[in-house]
Amino acid sequence: MAALTSVCPLFGGLLSRQLMHVFKMNISLMFVKDSTFENTSQSSPPIATSFRKYQTSSPKNARFQRPPPLTINEVDWSKMQSLNSPYKHSFDPLLVERLLDQVDKDMPVSNMPDPFEKNYRRCFLCRHDVHLDHKNIRLLSQFVSPYTGRIYGRAITGLCIPMQKRVASLIKRARVSGYMPFLFKDPKYLHDPLPYDVMARKA
Repeated sequence: MAALTSVCPLFGGLLSRQLMHVFKMNISLMFVKDSTFENTSQSSPPIATSFRKYQTSSPKNARFQRPPPLTINEVDWSKMQSLNSPYKHSFDPLLVERLLDQVDKDMPVSNMPDPFEKNYRRCFLCRHDVHLDHKNIRLLSQFVSPYTGRIYGRAITGLCIPMQKRVASLIKRARVSGYMPFLFKDPKYLHDPLPYDVMARKA
């Protein structure tokens, strides 16, 4: 070793550094073995013993424990009543009548009129029960414009919705059947009095 260091001091320095590194590694391994041995000697208790400690009847863990089941001899049968036995405690009749009166006052009235119901206004055809037919051209011509042949709406005629639909359908049927013209009113019925005011404003 001395001869190598005397011949090449650089090689000797490298060799000494490697030896020191190996020596340090051996020392560190020895310390690691000692520490692992100490830890195994002072290890924590096994899981089973810790689980037994959790199951002990301490006041903290008492709420997690299920009460032991009762045996047949431990049951108090005097407190048990059959389902067919009548109820022994009776109610006060005055309290029962008072309760029934309060319930009757809160019950809804079946025959009470609707305060928000609108008054149903019947049109003049419904009031007079006029029979409508697609061949009655004189009556149907009163609901047609003499200039364009357009069917007047409810804002002008004042009819109810069912009767307005019936009049319009009968006019279309009369036109298809050839009893009424499409684009004008028959001149024979131009001077007939109208059953309604065309210029009147309907409410």
